[in-house]
Amino acid sequence: MAFLDYCLKHRIYIAKFPPYLTHQLQPLDVSLFRLLATYYSAELNKWIIKHHGLIYFSKRDFYPCFKKAWQAAFKELNIQSSWTKTGLNPFNPFIVLNKLH
Repeated sequence: MAFLDYCLKHRIYIAKFPPYLTHQLQPLDVSLFRLLATYYSAELNKWIIKHHGLIYFSKRDFYPCFKKAWQAAFKELNIQSSWTKTGLNPFNPFIVLNKLH
């Protein structure tokens, strides 16, 4: 109960998704991870071109590429859009229901 009280006090809303629909209801899955993958792929391509096609990619090389991709994907507008695409905010259950038909 303390957990629910904490959430209520801090305006954190708990959502329980139906089984087998999380890929359509979770904003991260619907939009943001796809954007992250696209931007990360672009950063890797830039890295490969910059290093003349050398394939060795160390842990040190990973973070700068990932950071740029993360910053491009997880912008406020993209986050808000992902909630809209799932029909969670503003609430619109027909977005998902129409996909089920």
